Amino acid sequence: MFVSSGLRYDLIDADPAGRDYVKALVARHVSGQIKVAPEHYDNDVLRLMGKPSIKSLMRFKAMFEEECRSQSKNYFMTYYLMAAHPGCTDAHMTLLDQFLKGGLRARPEQIQIFTPTPSTWSTAMYWCGRDREGRQIFVERNPRGKEHQKELILSAFNPNAASRPTRRDAKEFPAARRTPRPGPGRPAGTVPRNRGGPGAPRRKWRYP
Repeated sequence: MFVSSGLRYDLIDADPAGRDYVKALVARHVSGQIKVAPEHYDNDVLRLMGKPSIKSLMRFKAMFEEECRSQSKNYFMTYYLMAAHPGCTDAHMTLLDQFLKGGLRARPEQIQIFTPTPSTWSTAMYWCGRDREGRQIFVERNPRGKEHQKELILSAFNPNAASRPTRRDAKEFPAARRTPRPGPGRPAGTVPRNRGGPGAPRRKWRYP
């Protein structure tokens, strides 16, 4: 039996027997690739999604790749990602883009646009414009705005794209625009640059 998706990497990471599980997974239950669903990178958006910190994904990724090397298996991971979730702005998608290039070093083939579905917290936040604590959040409801968030990622990896789209975040929700932490040689309020791709210099990525 092969497992291609649906893995709860956060539970595997938290389980003391998680490494044994990954060892068995790689040995007998992967046909070539597995797909996991971090959905985003930024903790502000992950909190609204009810998802764990991205750190658990990176620990699982490290375990998976270590087992692949030890068993001489040429397997790889793909990622399910989402745009326009309630609370997600263009700035958050830009941070996700940088994480894909510098942290995961992955090239996404598709991005899911959030679709409201009945009886979920995310849909309630979409319609109310507030998080679970009642705090006002930015919600992208314009179809063009949703597509723009998606294209912020896909166009960055498309060599045929004429230019990267630009669009201002909603002015009425300045608090929703996550400002990256300042770092060495990087003024506050700027996004770290890492173009990624084959042959790009590696750097240690700092997770939020």
